[in-house]
Amino acid sequence: IIDRQQLIITKKSKEKFREMSIPEPGVYILPTGQKLNVEPIPIKSFKLEKDKSVACLDAEKAAFPLKIRAIQNGDRFIPFGMSGTKLVSDYLTNIKASVIQRRNQLVITEQNDHIIWLVKERPDNRFRISPSTKNILRLHILWIVGDTEFIVVLSALHLQWQRAMA
Repeated sequence: IIDRQQLIITKKSKEKFREMSIPEPGVYILPTGQKLNVEPIPIKSFKLEKDKSVACLDAEKAAFPLKIRAIQNGDRFIPFGMSGTKLVSDYLTNIKASVIQRRNQLVITEQNDHIIWLVKERPDNRFRISPSTKNILRLHILWIVGDTEFIVVLSALHLQWQRAMA
């Protein structure tokens, strides 16, 4: 696939991600070859993490059961730090997400089907940690070693330059 001056080479997915229920804190193995850790932590133990694979939310606001699913047309959320809702598709366009990233983008929702985290991108502002937060819900998604699907991204312009030099 050529996307925004990049050549993206990836293994073609055979099926779309199926919605998965997260009834309580724990460790969940996803069909994508990833592991999702969902754990409550006391506010006293909280340390800010600047890792996109981690989201820390107000545990009282993010009611179980949670669900993890692929994005759907019309999905909206309030990106962290903003006040108004935004279509997930518009958010992904604004950050210049690749076609592959859009196709594979996951969201985690709470019991009322509000998106709490655009996985590996941004949490929803409604579920942010505030001065009144007593407990934190820490979500961490990571690849399981050995099952990783690698995506190779090469600049199409660089490829053209190499061909011209040959």
